[in-house]
Formats: sequence, structure tokens, C-alpha cells
Amino acid sequence: MPRRKGEGGALYRPIMLWVFQHGVKDPKSGDLLFSQEDLRHAADELGLEVRNFPDLTYNLRSRSPLPQEILDAGFTTIAIRGRGKYALVSGDDKVKVPSDTDTVEVSTASIPAAIRDILRADEQSILSAMRYLDVVSEFIGTNAFHLQGHLRTSGGLGQQVEADDVWVAQNADGSRVILPIEAKGPRERVGRHQMMSTVDAVLAKIPGFPVVPLAAQLQASGLLVLISFAYSVEGGCITEIVPKKFRQYALRPKLPLWP
Repeated sequence: MPRRKGEGGALYRPIMLWVFQHGVKDPKSGDLLFSQEDLRHAADELGLEVRNFPDLTYNLRSRSPLPQEILDAGFTTIAIRGRGKYALVSGDDKVKVPSDTDTVEVSTASIPAAIRDILRADEQSILSAMRYLDVVSEFIGTNAFHLQGHLRTSGGLGQQVEADDVWVAQNADGSRVILPIEAKGPRERVGRHQMMSTVDAVLAKIPGFPVVPLAAQLQASGLLVLISFAYSVEGGCITEIVPKKFRQYALRPKLPLWP
């Protein structure tokens, strides 16, 4: 029988559902542990061909919903548990923007005419626009400077972790704070477990500095929302992360390809 090929939630959900139906919960945590090998085995059993297995877990964590049967069992997202190791976990993961969040108008005049009509509503274009608009400085309340994009390294459990963008804020006394940013487009969602991975990347690669993680999401309404988080570390691992501050930015005039 020929294999069905492709990527995306429609292909990924049956594989994840098979793993869920054949997996066993951890008796201590209640999480359902699985590995990349389990995903490959499920794909073989279902006659499906996946080109990029790391994208499978990312897609079902940030873009596409988990199968309803998994959601009905109380699991809310996929957490990384090591190199090629994952877990279906319960608990609140999605970060919701409060209805009373402040909205600040920002001029887009600082974005060069050469690029403003071709900036897409995706992660990299959002981050590019943010550098010209300097909304990070406005949000933090002090001067912030872009350090680098795509900071990749190994996390505390040996897993690959990444920060989409990294900024550095400098306080009046000269002290510095590292600001890793996770960016999302209108069809994606900000999740706490992915923010943990973002922090993990910076703690491993740029040690010795305080870290304030940020999320930036271009919403379907056209508003750009920035969120800052506070987190706890225990035994070298991030155990909790919670949103602390929200602010929305209304871009005037809006960019042609943005909602």
C-alpha cells in the first residue's frame, strides 16, 4: 500500500492519537511519555510518511489542536522531556490576552519603504518589524538592543532548545537583562511549555544574567501583543512559568500584508 506523505495537523493528529491510544501514563505525574521512535512506529503502523518529525510535535503544540480524544482525556499540550523525548501533559498551557489589556498606538514610519509592503505575517517578519519599531524598549521601559536571532543550544535535559530572538536591556545603573523572544503569527498560539524552552536556551547559552522572557504575537485583529513572563527554576530545570505583563500595539498605518 502506498504511504500517504505530507506535513501538517491533518497528517500529524492520527499519529499522535495512535501514540496516545497505545501509550502508558507515568504513575507519578500522570503524563503520557513518548519518544520520537514511538512517533515513527505509529507512522509506520498507519502507513503515513512524515518528512520532519520534530515539526510534528511543534505543530501540535503551537499551530494545530491535539486530537479531541486526547483533549477529552485532560491533556492540553506536548512538553519536551529530553532529546527526542516528549510527554502529553495536563494543566493550563495556552496564554490568553486579558480583555482589559492596554493598547498603545505605534507609528510604522520607521519601517523602510523598501520592505514594508513585503513584510509577511510570520515569525521572522514580525521580529524584523519589531526591530524598526523598537517596541521592546517601550514595553520594558528601558533601552533594549537586538543581540541575535535563532539562538540554538541544548537544554538542561539534553533536548534541542531555541529562542527566536534575543535582546539585551540595559538599566540606568548599567546592569543588563537578557530578553529572549518567542514570536507567533495570527494562526499560532503562545504556550507556557514552549516559553520554558525559550528560557532554557538562554540560561544554557548566556549564563550569569537575569532573564525576562517575552512573547510577541501578531493577532488576527492586527494588534501586536507583547507578554512578559516570570519563572521558577528548581534543580536546574524550569518548573513553572506565568505571564506577568501584557501590552497591545496598534500599528498606524498598518502594514499591507498584516491583518
